[in-house]
Amino acid sequence: LKDGELRIDALKKLVQKQLAEKGLEETELLRELMDGIIGRMEK
Repeated sequence: LKDGELRIDALKKLVQKQLAEKGLEETELLRELMDGIIGRMEK
């Protein structure tokens, strides 16, 4: 894995952990937001 991919994976895990703690499901909106952040990081 490249360093960027490791950061992205860690970011996804952090978001999922915070959602779980708040009792929220991962929503389509959040998924789109994450994809947007990841897309920007990959450039």
